[in-house]
Amino acid sequence: MVWSGVIVMVVGMCLRFGLSGNAAHWSGLTGIGIGAVLTIGGLLLANRRRRRARRTGTSVAGQPLDYKTGAGKIAAMIIAVVYILSPIDFIPDFLLPFGVIDDLGALSWLALAVGQEYTRHRQSRQALRG
Repeated sequence: MVWSGVIVMVVGMCLRFGLSGNAAHWSGLTGIGIGAVLTIGGLLLANRRRRRARRTGTSVAGQPLDYKTGAGKIAAMIIAVVYILSPIDFIPDFLLPFGVIDDLGALSWLALAVGQEYTRHRQSRQALRG
C-alpha cells in the first residue's frame, strides 16, 4: 500500500508539473492526493499491526519490535501533502522556477520520509520472520 501510494504520487507530480493545461493540473493534484492518502494509510496500518503484535507479546529473541512511526512525523507528512496541494505557497508558482522548487522540496522530503519509514518497516518485518 505504501509503494502504490508513492507511485501514484510520482505520476501525479509528473502530470502536475510536466504537462500544461487545466485537466493535467487537476488530474495531477488528484493523483498526488490519492497517493498521499494511500501512503500515509499504509504507514498507519503498519503501525497498527506493530502495536497489535506488541500487545500479543510477539517479539524476536525476547526483544520488542522497534518499528514505530511517530505522530509528529505523520503530522509533518500530512502538512507536506497539504502544502503541495495548496494553491497558497511561500513562493508563488508564477515566479518560475523558484515557485515550483518549494513544492518539489516538500515532495522530496515527503518521498525521503516515506522511504525511511518503509525501510524501517521492512527491517522490523524481516526481524519478526527471523
